[in-house]
Amino acid sequence: MNQQEITEGTEMEGQLFLGHLCYLRFLLFNPKRIMKNCFSKLAVVTALMAATAAPGAVFPFNSTGSTTIPDYPGSGSAAQFTFNASDYTSIESIAVTFTTVGGWNGDLYAYVSHGSGLAILLNRVGAGTGNPDGYGTSGFSSITLSSLATSDIHGVASPTTFDGPYAADGRLSYTDTGRLNTLSVFNNVDPNGAWTVYFADMAALNTSTLTSWNVSITAVPEPVNVALAIFALLIAATIAVARLRKIRNPKSEIRKQDC
Repeated sequence: MNQQEITEGTEMEGQLFLGHLCYLRFLLFNPKRIMKNCFSKLAVVTALMAATAAPGAVFPFNSTGSTTIPDYPGSGSAAQFTFNASDYTSIESIAVTFTTVGGWNGDLYAYVSHGSGLAILLNRVGAGTGNPDGYGTSGFSSITLSSLATSDIHGVASPTTFDGPYAADGRLSYTDTGRLNTLSVFNNVDPNGAWTVYFADMAALNTSTLTSWNVSITAVPEPVNVALAIFALLIAATIAVARLRKIRNPKSEIRKQDC
């Protein structure tokens, strides 16, 4: 999945959300319709809005400067950040963008962790049973790994921003064929709390510098809370419309409806 496909998917979600808002506006400004079978109308709109809650908010976290990744057998370089937005309880997607210069790309190992979740970003790209050294290319320039992407970074000798985003390596061992630890391990996980970004050099003689990293987390509120808030808003609107009609027609009574 390339950047254009991801953008188009986001636009479709936004259009669907706007469509439901238009339907809500139609009900609110047509008092006869909203008073007729009012609670069934409310239930339908609430279900629609809960099913496609407001598009997720993006929370970016950035490095504070460059750091040299210690050459093997050094212990690597770790950085932490904290996600603190208690209203947002579920991860919709996550992307990690980073730049390194120098070194041997096939030496690098990197991960992102949160709670019990561990996503392997890099595990000695190009390395395998018959090639333990991996790719000898030098540096990653603004490369994005995304939970929405499908192209495995492990098999790309010279990744580019244009061809990305890529899927995270996901291998616990560089010889693994299975990829159980991609960024999708964080799907629907509560993002609140501590996160760690880690880079290490797994072979001697070449040294890389991590010049920057960014973790962008797209999170959404709890769907139940969204539905309850919308339901309360619609009930308030219904009452307001009823009172307005009563003020305009003081001698008439609003016929009781089965709600």
